Amino acid sequence: MAERNDANVRRSSSGQKYTITEPASDETPAKDTPPPPATQFKDISDAANFAFAMPPESSRETKTQGLQPMDTKRVGPYMAMGDVDGSGRDAVIISGGSSESVRIFHVDRAGKLTAPEVLETATGAAPANGPLLVFDADGDGANDLLVTTAGTSYPAGSPLYQPRLFLNDGHGTFRLAASDAIPPLTSSVGAVAAADFNRDGLLDVFIGARVLPGNIPWPHAVRCS
Repeated sequence: MAERNDANVRRSSSGQKYTITEPASDETPAKDTPPPPATQFKDISDAANFAFAMPPESSRETKTQGLQPMDTKRVGPYMAMGDVDGSGRDAVIISGGSSESVRIFHVDRAGKLTAPEVLETATGAAPANGPLLVFDADGDGANDLLVTTAGTSYPAGSPLYQPRLFLNDGHGTFRLAASDAIPPLTSSVGAVAAADFNRDGLLDVFIGARVLPGNIPWPHAVRCS
């Protein structure tokens, strides 16, 4: 009697006569394989006319800071979505780098992405863009854009890490806000979010630092304003 049948025999009732026939081979009988379930997501990049490629940032972070586990400059690009032109359709916004500006892909009525609109954020000297945040910063009903910076290319406290706020005219045209629109904040950013944290009816902004440049693994402060 094959060992694999022992469990069935042990569960049999007493006082009965059973005839057990072993298969001619030790191979397990084939079972009908059900078709694979339908996937939840489907790649429609080509159908939506979405094509984007950004060259990797050159970086020596892990060589200059031995305790840093990865190049934070290469974590991105980051992405955010929101209605920025009043069409009721969310645009796709992708962050840039020190030599690549932010790109805004609007969505037409057919559900396809249009050619990207370039938001000039690259300076060639600034750190790579960090997380993006789409929110109504000035309360005019139009979504604005906060562009943070990331990486450890510059020393801690460098003004090049200062986030930038771009105000929307309500039709998808952005302009850089005044320099005092955001208090001094020289952090290499890893997270950003907006919510009414103090329940005064106004949106607040949380900015969380990822690393403290030159002082890995010491944490950096987070800000909420």
